Amino acid sequence: MIIESIIGIVVIGAVAYLFWKSNKDAPSTDLNNDGKTDIKDFVVALEKSVSGLASVADVNKDGKVDVDDAKVVVETVKTKISETVEKGKTVAKKIKKSTPEVKPEPAATPKRARNNGKLVADNPATPEVNEAWEGGKAPEKKPKPKKPKKPKMTVVK
Repeated sequence: MIIESIIGIVVIGAVAYLFWKSNKDAPSTDLNNDGKTDIKDFVVALEKSVSGLASVADVNKDGKVDVDDAKVVVETVKTKISETVEKGKTVAKKIKKSTPEVKPEPAATPKRARNNGKLVADNPATPEVNEAWEGGKAPEKKPKPKKPKKPKMTVVK
């Protein structure tokens, strides 16, 4: 059951690969060069692909793909994936080191708007703009710190 599942996955992968290659400027599955991939072309290309994949998966070269072969293939794929991930991490670190760190600029302190030296008031008719401040936006109000309550004094006799 496991072998049939693995072979099924390999066949599905091969079919997907062939269609992917046929949509690129790479060699296509059109074997008779009529501009189309018909059933015969597809079957021949699929047979070649599956036999090629089976020969790669037949690690012990006994003409059969068994569980031991599948284990070796899976371990090989895991190793290749982990190597690729490590290479990607190394490249990412190099890119991060070579890229200068950009610090955000501190926000400018808002200034009150003035007209000939006199402060300008906000126009209540325009609620979306605050004319009393340059740039039309008032600074956010900071909450005032609460004062601690004084403890009540009690007289001890």
